[in-house]
Amino acid sequence: MHRILFLDPEFLQNIQAIRDHPADPEIIEAVTEALKRLPPETERLIRERFFEGLSLSEIAERSDIDFKEVVRAIYEGKRQLKILLSEFVKRRWGIKPEGICRVCGHPKRKEIERIVIKCNRSRSWGEICAAVEKATGERFHPPQILKAHIKHMNNNQKENS
Repeated sequence: MHRILFLDPEFLQNIQAIRDHPADPEIIEAVTEALKRLPPETERLIRERFFEGLSLSEIAERSDIDFKEVVRAIYEGKRQLKILLSEFVKRRWGIKPEGICRVCGHPKRKEIERIVIKCNRSRSWGEICAAVEKATGERFHPPQILKAHIKHMNNNQKENS
């Protein structure tokens, strides 16, 4: 189970000691919950790769999926898990993982998205940032943080449809 937390080398680079500990129920629960939030196919591929220890070519052959598609899906699954587990890692070990979208990892993500989508057409990005700050108490500046999140969110919606 610990292996899932180390999918990205920079993710927990300062937590070598965790690898040497026996399975921790809190970690197991966090990883299990994060896996459940992935699309079913992605969850299956992640489980086969990191829990069953299958190679990428074995997974591609077993699933009758193109090798490059398996690589892409596992990469995307690792990225999603990094986001889903970032709050747990921050709370548990006090580490703020780098390269995590500030909106995706924010506890008020849905509220932020609602504000941005609602205001996107009628207000400037400065006004949108001010509305988000008022609602969350956190400043998202420059506006590119919110713009990038919305672009990323829209791309994910297109892929999932």
